[in-house]
Amino acid sequence: MINSTQQKQEQATEKLSGDHKDRLSSDFNIIDQLVKARHQAKLTQADIAASMRTTASAIARLESGGGRKKHSPSLRTLRMYADALNCDIKMQLVAKKPASASDSV
Repeated sequence: MINSTQQKQEQATEKLSGDHKDRLSSDFNIIDQLVKARHQAKLTQADIAASMRTTASAIARLESGGGRKKHSPSLRTLRMYADALNCDIKMQLVAKKPASASDSV
């Protein structure tokens, strides 16, 4: 069964191609990981919000992808969320795959 976050991700990525789609998928992936960690820690959106000094509705928007219509969440926001979970975010630089002829069509 597809949850609402997965459904929004599919709808958003259908409109994009190439690098943009990869970047958006990456954004969703980290948010999915944060939400999963929140559930595993048995914390509510209100718990995360209190730690981040924001509102539960802001956390709900972040988790549902509402903020992605305009921009992706900042690294600072993601780090604050991770801190609320007593976790770190690990970034890694990865070489891009060469573009194929079908990607430019």
